[in-house]
Amino acid sequence: MSISELKFLLTDDSKVIRNMLKAALTEMGAKNIKEASSGEEALEALRHDMYDVVILDVMMTGMTGLQTLEKIRTTQWPNRNVHVFMVTGEAKKEYIQQAAKLGVKGYVVKPFTLEDISKRIGTTLEKLYPAKT
Repeated sequence: MSISELKFLLTDDSKVIRNMLKAALTEMGAKNIKEASSGEEALEALRHDMYDVVILDVMMTGMTGLQTLEKIRTTQWPNRNVHVFMVTGEAKKEYIQQAAKLGVKGYVVKPFTLEDISKRIGTTLEKLYPAKT
């Protein structure tokens, strides 16, 4: 499966960060990208549609990314095993450990460049979805 076939859900309370993530994913070839501005909005999107990859900000207003991730993993629905990446300005060890326990595929620390996103997320996606030969 190629990145152009994957369905992404970007969740961050900052439109600027969502735009950066979207630009990086688009540059990598992604075509199906939906945005959510809160954990609650992300959960609503996951209730109604299937996604291959969710990118969550750790610190958001209202429900945090970690709370959203926990809800994703503990809710009995088809999206509970979706691949999740976290983005954050807070690289605290306890956040990283909690995210790892909940099966996060990668962690990107802000501030980041489009190249940082491509390297961290793109490399992992290539492993998760190897190109067919």
